[in-house]
This record gives sequence, C-alpha cells and structure tokens, in this order.
Amino acid sequence: MGTGWCGVLKWCGQFKNTGFDSVEDDPTLALFDLLIIHLDTDVADKAYADCGNAIAAAASTLPLLPCSCPCPPVGATVFKLKTVLLGWLGFSTQDSKTLFCIPSKSSESWLAAALLPDDHNLLQNLECNLKLADEFDQLPKEQRLKKNKRVYQSKAQAVTQQWCKVCKLCSQAQAFHDAADWMYTEYCLRS
Repeated sequence: MGTGWCGVLKWCGQFKNTGFDSVEDDPTLALFDLLIIHLDTDVADKAYADCGNAIAAAASTLPLLPCSCPCPPVGATVFKLKTVLLGWLGFSTQDSKTLFCIPSKSSESWLAAALLPDDHNLLQNLECNLKLADEFDQLPKEQRLKKNKRVYQSKAQAVTQQWCKVCKLCSQAQAFHDAADWMYTEYCLRS
C-alpha cells in the first residue's frame, strides 16, 4: 500500500471496497480486538495529487482535502480529518473496534513532549508546529532526532515512560488515551 498517509488512504480504500459497513463486520479482522488507524493532522494540508496520478484521478469521489483549520485550536482540524477518514473507510460513524490516532500536527509532537526538557522552546505551540521534524534535525547532536523507523522505535519506551507528560502537553495524545481507555473498558465489560 505504501507508507505514510498515502498508504493509509490506500488501505482504507481497499477496506471500503470489501463492502463491509464496519471493522466488526469483516470476518478477516474478527480475531483482532482493535484496529488503530494513525494519521497526523498535517494530512489536512495535503492534496490527493501527492499520492500519485491514480489517487488524483479519483479525488472527486473522496472527501475534501486540504481541509485544515487555523491552529490553535487543534480540535477543528482533527474533527475534519476524522470525517475524511470515515469517508475513506466508507463508514458513517466510527465503530467500536476502530480507534483513530491523530497527533497534531505530527507524531513528532508526542516525541518532543516525551524527550525534551520541560523548558525547551520546541514545546511552545507544540501541536501547531508544522516544522517540528525539521527543527528536531537542527537540535544539538544529543537531542537530534532523525525521522526514520529505527530511530523512532528506539524512542518508544521513552514515550511510554513519559506518557503522562505527553498527554499533558498534547491534547490529541490525551484524546487517544481517553478513547483507548474507554474502548478497553467496553471490551472488558463484553468479555
């Protein structure tokens, strides 16, 4: 499917073409407790043409992009991007087995919250900074963070250990936490 948001779009389109109205209805996903779909809100500033000619040709049948709103606040863009995701999936509403993970503006905001000292200047306006990945690259060597899978995976434990701080500084981390907690509670009650 590819990587990044274009890969997410293509996967969602493939799921939509199965004809199922929800993840719960798809027998190939029956053994999964939860499907997490991750999409950074910077996607709200993108165009379908970024994903190639085939997607650009189908753009008229897809939810509107770009769809970003002024930031702050982050909520309006998150709401619009959830609507776009639902359209990609062919859902009218989010089902109980699907959780959207939508960092604002990028996953780097969660990394910055976890890894940088409390007084670091990059923590200002954290969820509205579209250039955070580039700014990470300009930090002193011991704080620098190259955007690649290996480096990000090496920081996963730090994000987990600093999750309370991440949620405090990033409203969308808190929203994800709350939604995951609610879904977990619902799952346990059904089991």
